[in-house]
Amino acid sequence: MANKKGRRRRFGAVRQYRSGKWTASYLAPDGERVRAPETFETKKDAEIWLSQVEADLSRGDWRAPDTGAVNFRVYAEKWVEERELAVRTVDLYQHLLRLHVLPSFGTLNLDEITAPRVREWRAERLRTTDAKTTVAKAYRLLKGIMETAVDDDLISRNPCRIKGGGMESAAERRIATVAQVDWYAEKGPDGLLFVGERGAAFRRTSFGRKWRRARAVAGLPDGFRFYDLRHTGHTLSTRSGATLKDTMVRAERGKHHKGNSAHHKEESTGS
Repeated sequence: MANKKGRRRRFGAVRQYRSGKWTASYLAPDGERVRAPETFETKKDAEIWLSQVEADLSRGDWRAPDTGAVNFRVYAEKWVEERELAVRTVDLYQHLLRLHVLPSFGTLNLDEITAPRVREWRAERLRTTDAKTTVAKAYRLLKGIMETAVDDDLISRNPCRIKGGGMESAAERRIATVAQVDWYAEKGPDGLLFVGERGAAFRRTSFGRKWRRARAVAGLPDGFRFYDLRHTGHTLSTRSGATLKDTMVRAERGKHHKGNSAHHKEESTGS
């Protein structure tokens, strides 16, 4: 469109509607004409919008208007599937998505998830969820997904920008007594701490239920986690006079035994 001096715009075009509003458009790198998503009150406003688009193109920051029009639920579920994660990690991510993330963002496109929306979501989760560490985990998961969306050029910037939003304040680990863990353990230095009714290792599908029953029988508190048993073992070993080297060797043996147990369980339950 020519201006008052008869010269055409170097980039894009502006046009006035009968209503008095203005619109703007430009040719994208792929040759398609792109119109502004909204109208403008003045011609100057329309030209400013075109100048911003031109600047994005010159910096290499331009993205097609519909680039971020990807449903978050679809993208997040694919994000989990494409990663080589441990089974327990997949279960955790799916749990966090289902209960904490998707109810707020599942119907939105990636480019509709803004920094203010993320702040409001996190604040609401902190108000309604007792487990603050769960909120931190959910925030880290959302941030990781959106960071990949940035890498995929679907959005220009990660909306998860809350300083310390994913940090957890770890509570002091609890320690069981010798009586609580030795009485129920399998005999021998390589014996399992808890076994099923038939003396075999617990299956993953029934582990949670079995662990809660064993914890109750042993007199352990409800907040005592299975992972706390590892900390208990190292602590009791140190209190018995073990050196740091002894404790490290014990930890490595525990990892090796865990791997062998998992392999044995696969062989006994696999097809």
